[in-house]
Amino acid sequence: MTKSPVRELAELHEHVAKLSGWNLLEIQLELANAIAKAKGHKPPLGDPEHIETVSGNYRQAAVTVDTVSVNVGGIARVGLPGSWTGHAGESAAEAVGAAARDAERMAKTFDEVAPVLFHLADGIRQAQAQHTNGQLALDSALSLLAEHSDPSADNLVRVRSIALDGIGQLLQAATCAEDAGQRAEKTLHKMASEARAGKVGGRGLTDTDRLVLADAANPSGPRDLNDILSASDLQRSSQFRDRLNDADREEFDHLLAQAQSPEERAYLMKALSAGHDMADIRPYARAIRGHNPYWLAQHLSPLHTDSTTLGVNTPADFSGAPWKQDDQEGTCVASSTITARAMADPLYALRLTTGGRPGDPNSDSPEAFRKRLLDEQHRVHEEGHGGELPEGSMDGKGEDAILRKEVSPYSDSNYRTFSPSSAQDRHDALPDIEAAVDEGRPVPVNVQGHDEKGKWIGHAMLIVAHDGDKLQIYNPWGHTVWVSEDDFINNHLDKASDARLPEAYEYRLPQ
Repeated sequence: MTKSPVRELAELHEHVAKLSGWNLLEIQLELANAIAKAKGHKPPLGDPEHIETVSGNYRQAAVTVDTVSVNVGGIARVGLPGSWTGHAGESAAEAVGAAARDAERMAKTFDEVAPVLFHLADGIRQAQAQHTNGQLALDSALSLLAEHSDPSADNLVRVRSIALDGIGQLLQAATCAEDAGQRAEKTLHKMASEARAGKVGGRGLTDTDRLVLADAANPSGPRDLNDILSASDLQRSSQFRDRLNDADREEFDHLLAQAQSPEERAYLMKALSAGHDMADIRPYARAIRGHNPYWLAQHLSPLHTDSTTLGVNTPADFSGAPWKQDDQEGTCVASSTITARAMADPLYALRLTTGGRPGDPNSDSPEAFRKRLLDEQHRVHEEGHGGELPEGSMDGKGEDAILRKEVSPYSDSNYRTFSPSSAQDRHDALPDIEAAVDEGRPVPVNVQGHDEKGKWIGHAMLIVAHDGDKLQIYNPWGHTVWVSEDDFINNHLDKASDARLPEAYEYRLPQ
């Protein structure tokens, strides 16, 4: 793997700092080589003035779109003219409401992009100036070194001091540019993933269809935290719809037209996103038809988000019965994997919550759900060749196997395993982790520690969402919780579990 400029310069700075006690000619040669390597580093890329101009354009666009949002929002609140009645009126109301919310989100996004770009420009400008100063120091060190072909110890100490200053300034410049770029990349990627309507493609879908589908959200919390269709779902469902033959696409579009709410239509599209064909979708559509958004959320989505407050456990449950592993410690991998699949595949979630018989009190009940869930955990644990329960865990090979079988086919996510060994490794991993969950693809993370007797223990969880500098983690003990990025970087994931399990030692990233 290619080292970043920050790591290269940090290692070079450390090497020069340790140059002492060698033969003077060897030190002179090492200094010359180190200075040459440092001078080979190019200045941070970017045009601060152009980026600031773009920032101003976004700020102006935010004002314009905000005016549109207020105007459309007024129509949504006051209502459409009385001539809009029946199904046409309901459809128009859905579209106007979705348009108002979309414009409001767009204005908020543009308003947030402007300062991000401004700070990026400022960071690049500072980094470029510091890089120039560092290069001047290195030129001075190189000139002083060239003046003395027969070096003295005092001269080499002086050269080393100037070189350390120059390399240090290059390091600070590279760090400043990298940090500014990562902050901007993280924020802009999340905002791009939230530009949702544009991701709904497909022949025959109108702009109104796209807008309403992208706007659909579960009713259990803030809309922007509970979208039914993730960014990945929106793209995949459109692609799968286009691949249907003419007869199947006509039938699917008829099911969309029969759906009685935007939420119901969104869950039909989510079934397509999970890769199901019409033979699967046909009975599924009948099973969910006409149910209200609260019923749909309870039966088809295992996780809901109330807020982004740090450290507060939000239950993951079906009508009070938790989406959690049983009391046997070894089923955490199986339980996390099942939840990841249920997040991607609403037909699977419906089978777990109802047993295929919605409305039957003997099957569609919290008690029946818990039994099916525990049976499923044991099945997945056995298929992953997990150890003997109650404590037998599953190894990495088994975890990879069940992810490939249970999650990858329904989310287009082929997982690769990474093992961070330092805070820097975990820091470097964050952009990829956050990009994945912004697209709606959960990231399995394994934590470890020791129990009260000093015995090693491990636990499997899922990173499921990202907001600002926070990560949302699903713990198969039956809840989600928000932790800070710093908690992840500095091995404080005990805040998502308990004091025995602080260290994130492994994660699996969907590719």
